[in-house]
Amino acid sequence: MDLSLTDAMVTNILPMDGSFQLLAENEIYEARTLLLAIGAVAAKGFIGEQDFLGRGVSYCATCDGFLYKGNTIAVYCQDTHFEHEAEYLAGLAGKVYLYTPYADCGMDLPNVERLARPIKEVIGGMKMTAIRLTDGTELAADGLFCLRNAVAPTVLLPGLSMDGPHIAVNRRAETNLPGCYAAGDCTGRPYQITKAVGEGNVAAHSILEYLSSDGKK
Repeated sequence: MDLSLTDAMVTNILPMDGSFQLLAENEIYEARTLLLAIGAVAAKGFIGEQDFLGRGVSYCATCDGFLYKGNTIAVYCQDTHFEHEAEYLAGLAGKVYLYTPYADCGMDLPNVERLARPIKEVIGGMKMTAIRLTDGTELAADGLFCLRNAVAPTVLLPGLSMDGPHIAVNRRAETNLPGCYAAGDCTGRPYQITKAVGEGNVAAHSILEYLSSDGKK
């Protein structure tokens, strides 16, 4: 399947030996080169979210949901587009604490408890043990699934060098990872179409050179 023909959100990218594996929902794609044109990511995480990544916090229901079979989990569902993933998790977990920032949630399952207050913080020790809501309430949970429309670049692709909130690139649009390029708002200001188009053109030429040299540039 051509990834450009699907609207599945890429939630994780793994650098392999001379290629990249991209996880989009329950599909895996492989590519020799990668161009990140993800815009200015405005996803703001919860307090402690990054600290417990891989130790209770996850961004992919189909990847990690089975690890919490019969357990208690929390789910942050940012958009109705992700409700099918939340329902999938509810089919695995014993209990689900669900928070949605929108009112018209269509989920009505016996083991799902809707939260009236937003999630503020992830807490725990070696692994997460609970979430804290904005009113101070603590709810014991073995995991937290964050189903958002955007994923921070360093979460999407571990090992990627950043310049503040932006992806660090050189004048050839190269990142610190061989074969990985970035262009557009994700590389910094100004956030303008003309800048994004120009950087995309530079990145395309750099990618062609990289592929023609068999990755030796």
